[in-house]
Amino acid sequence: MLVTVQTHRNEWENVESEETCMLVDTASKKPETYSRNSKEPRTIKEAMKMSDRDQWKQAVKDELNTLINMGTWKLVPLPKGRKAVGCRMVLKRKFNLDGTVSRWKARAVLKGYAQREHIDYEETFAPVGKLETFRYLMALANRKDWNLRQIDFKNAFLNAKMDKELYMDIPPGMEFLMDLKTLAEGTVCKLIRGLYGAKQSPALWNKHLDEYLRSIGFQSSTSDPWLYICCY
Repeated sequence: MLVTVQTHRNEWENVESEETCMLVDTASKKPETYSRNSKEPRTIKEAMKMSDRDQWKQAVKDELNTLINMGTWKLVPLPKGRKAVGCRMVLKRKFNLDGTVSRWKARAVLKGYAQREHIDYEETFAPVGKLETFRYLMALANRKDWNLRQIDFKNAFLNAKMDKELYMDIPPGMEFLMDLKTLAEGTVCKLIRGLYGAKQSPALWNKHLDEYLRSIGFQSSTSDPWLYICCY
């Protein structure tokens, strides 16, 4: 695949041209287009039967490599009397405005519905910012001509440490990275970090971020706990 840039005349008033990027198949030179309502695979097995299976396979490998590199789990034998929670791979196509696929996304998600309270998790509550607070800040920034900066945390939940002894089945797709036959029977993943799907992950991420922001001088607002203020 290669990325090409096409410049075309826009018919909108007062706009002469704009640049758009699309993914192009080097063999046919035609953009790969999918309907936004096109079927997406529910499992890796289903994805491997599709025409874009190579892209799905690479997406799964990228996701698992990220989790491994961040030390999300370690492989251990399942302790006697404990149950491992399952894991599934959520597969999605991300689209450009022109209908071409910008990327194939895979995300490993814990089957949190199988977690047991007081064994696999405790606290699950995490505050959510109020829309009114956001609107007020935007209005205030506009009035005072402040510069605004947005930060996106990649794989946010993985930054927090797991608070319970939680075990997970070997995630689907690991066979793309290693020979599973070399693992001893009963080998599972002991989670070291929060993972999407785990009931406590939002609360763990909130605690981790709160502790960090306070350590660098921010204070949480009493009216909205997701609003942090720092006075220099």
